[in-house]
Amino acid sequence: MPEYFIPVSDQAAVAGRLSAMDAMGIDMQVLSVNPFWYRKDRDTAAEIVKLTNERLAELGAAYPRRLAGFAALSLQYPDLAVQQLETAVKQQGLRGAAIGASVAGDDFHDPKFHPVWAKAEALGAGYSYTRKARPNWRNGSGAMAGCRTRSAIRWTPRSHCST
Repeated sequence: MPEYFIPVSDQAAVAGRLSAMDAMGIDMQVLSVNPFWYRKDRDTAAEIVKLTNERLAELGAAYPRRLAGFAALSLQYPDLAVQQLETAVKQQGLRGAAIGASVAGDDFHDPKFHPVWAKAEALGAGYSYTRKARPNWRNGSGAMAGCRTRSAIRWTPRSHCST
C-alpha cells in the first residue's frame, strides 16, 4: 500500500489527525489525494484510483461525522472517470472528486471532459480543483511572469450530504 494512505487500522494516525482538527476547531475534514497518475496508462491509473477511493471511503465510513472524502479520478480517460465518479458517490459514499490543474496539459474546458462534469452535475457531486493562471504575455517573452495557482470548489448541494 502506498505510504500516503492512512489505514483505518492505524488508530494512532487517525487519532492524531482528529486531535489536530479539534485543536484548530475543525469539525469535519474532506480528504483527497493530489493526482499523480494523470500520465499513467489506463490500467495503472485505474488501480491507483481504485485503491485511493477504497481507503478514502473506509476512513469516511469509520468516522462519518469527522472525515469525508473527495474521490480520485483517472481524468486522462474521461469514460473511465465517469464510471469512477459514479462508483465513488453512489457506492462508496464519497462526496465528490478532487482534480488537478490540468490533465497531461489538456485544459478542463476541452469538450472531452464534458461527460465528467455532466456526471458530477447529475450526481450532485462537488469537485475541488486547482487552476493555473494564464501566462502573462505582456512582457513580450511569453514567460509565466506572475503565474499563480488558485483552488476552488464547485458544489451542487445534495440533501443527503448534510450531517
